[in-house]
Amino acid sequence: MRPISLKTLSGALFITLCAATTAFAATTEADSLSAALSRARTPAEREQTYVRLADLCADSTALAALYWEAALTEAAGAGDDYGCREVLDRLVQGFSAKQPERALEYVRLADSLLPDRRFALFRASLNAFWLWKQMSVANSFEAIDRAQAEFRERQPGSLTPEEEIEWEFLTGLSIDYSSIATEAYGNIPQAIPYVEQALAKLEKYPLEERVHFEKLCREELADIYLYADDPRAAGQIGRCIDLHRAWVAADKRFERPAATRRNT
Repeated sequence: MRPISLKTLSGALFITLCAATTAFAATTEADSLSAALSRARTPAEREQTYVRLADLCADSTALAALYWEAALTEAAGAGDDYGCREVLDRLVQGFSAKQPERALEYVRLADSLLPDRRFALFRASLNAFWLWKQMSVANSFEAIDRAQAEFRERQPGSLTPEEEIEWEFLTGLSIDYSSIATEAYGNIPQAIPYVEQALAKLEKYPLEERVHFEKLCREELADIYLYADDPRAAGQIGRCIDLHRAWVAADKRFERPAATRRNT
């Protein structure tokens, strides 16, 4: 895996790059952030500036990714678990469809950056999202078939509780998309019990640990309910919104004006 290196941009270069993707009104803020970056002395200070730069350049995926990568390096150096999770989640979601190999690097990087058991569900959510995109965008079942085979080959009772949740979710996901691929749409509701079982098991975990995987499950369940003309779909979408708001509200590190403007 290539190491994620710190991307340091001079103030002049930053203004040149960001001018193409941000409104003129944001230029003063961008200039201020580039100056703050030159004054930053600690990983936490640099992380804060890179995150704000990424927020400011959200309309440019390529440019924002440079800042998110730099923020990840600094978050790891500062011991910022929330920051590491936010950046990894953004990068995996941003690249899984169009650059799957790059996204997979971030999935694997999570294992080394966040090895503790309390992050097991988060790591599983990254992997599950990546597999989801390989099916929905690349129309490839090879990766998820391999993942399920690895689970089946394990000794009975050897799966951790988090792996059991991932297995339940991937089973439902596989049934859903294989039914679509073969035009056997009547089989789609067979996926519902697996995703619901995954959600039932997730409820035993603190919100901070389960939030990413729960959101993934509820998004998939909403899709299945819609296919099945089940009125519960709207409720699942609402729960996804609530989970997103809870995750954003948990960020008490520093103010993020550009992100706040987008969320209001």
